[in-house]
Formats: sequence, structure tokens, C-alpha cells
Amino acid sequence: MATPATVTAAETKKLKSPQNGQNGKVAKSRSLSQDDSLALILASLQTMRDGDFSVRLPVAWVGLEGKIADTFNDIVAANEQMAHELNRVGQAVGKEGKTRERTRFQQSRGSWGTMEASVNALIEDLLRPTNEVTRAIAAVAQGNLAQTVRLDVGGRPLEGEFLRSANIVNTMIQQLSVFTAEVTRVAREVSRMANSAARL
Repeated sequence: MATPATVTAAETKKLKSPQNGQNGKVAKSRSLSQDDSLALILASLQTMRDGDFSVRLPVAWVGLEGKIADTFNDIVAANEQMAHELNRVGQAVGKEGKTRERTRFQQSRGSWGTMEASVNALIEDLLRPTNEVTRAIAAVAQGNLAQTVRLDVGGRPLEGEFLRSANIVNTMIQQLSVFTAEVTRVAREVSRMANSAARL
């Protein structure tokens, strides 16, 4: 009888073989001993732990082994979909500027739903201060120097780099306002002096 290590290596290779069906799923072609089944389960768990979410246990297992295989395959498929979704949203929001994109996990129960909500809340929290800065700068571009960046978003005060960025923009707007007022004052003074000279 082959040792568990030998079975693990052989079955793991078979598990990932293209001829075994889509997504690495395999059909049971022979009966495995309990030790061999446990070795295959362990190898699959280690593969998933190492970040390979394409691994699957045999779909033809029955009884308790079949329930274990189905549950494992559901979990690893959910992780695979989640990884794909995080990559998609990261590309869409971070690289392509599609700021309305949000994650949508297939599993939404319990902590799966909490993780989805947390990722989407993170995107929102990153965008709100950015949108606020954009609003203030757009007002300045239109000649409105009365607008500043609010130092709280959604009822929460800005902190860290968000607060630093907001203060920089507000300081810039304040300096522009002072500069504009001074230029206006000087222009009026020059105009007044010119008019006085013209009357002489």
C-alpha cells in the first residue's frame, strides 16, 4: 500500500489535472482508504491555505466524505470568487477611476457579508474626503473662494492624511483669497490715483 505522502502527491496532481473537469473537480475512479482520503483532504487544505483557490475535492465522494468534499469545495469556491471580486474592484476603482464600483460576494451570510460590507465601506471612506476636496477645488476654479473643505465627513471628523490634505487645500484657498483681495485693493488704488492724475 502506498504511503499517505505518495497518495497525497499523486491525488493532488490528479486534482489539478485539466482532464478531470472544470475548476479542478475530479470524479472518483477508485475507492480510497480512510487514510488516503484524509491525506487528500489535508493536501487540499494546505493548497488552499497557500492561496491556490482552484483546488477541489472529488465531487463523486459519498456519505460523510461527500459532505466534507461538498463543504470544502463551497468554501474554496467562495474564496476564489472573493479574490476575483477584490481584484476586479481594485482594478476598476484604483486603476480605472470607476468610483461607483463595489464588491459583490456570492456568499453574504455571516462574516462573508461583513467582509463585503467592510470593503465597500472602505471604498466609501476613501472617496468621501477626496470628493470633498474636489468640490472645493472646483469652486475655486470657478472663482468662488468662499468654499472650503469640510473637516468632517458624514458626521465624523477627518483624521490622518485626510485631515492633512483638507488643511493644505483650505490654507491654499485662504491664501488665494488674501492674494485676490490685495490685488483688488491695489488695482482700485491705482485706478483712483490714475483718475486723480487725469483731473489735474
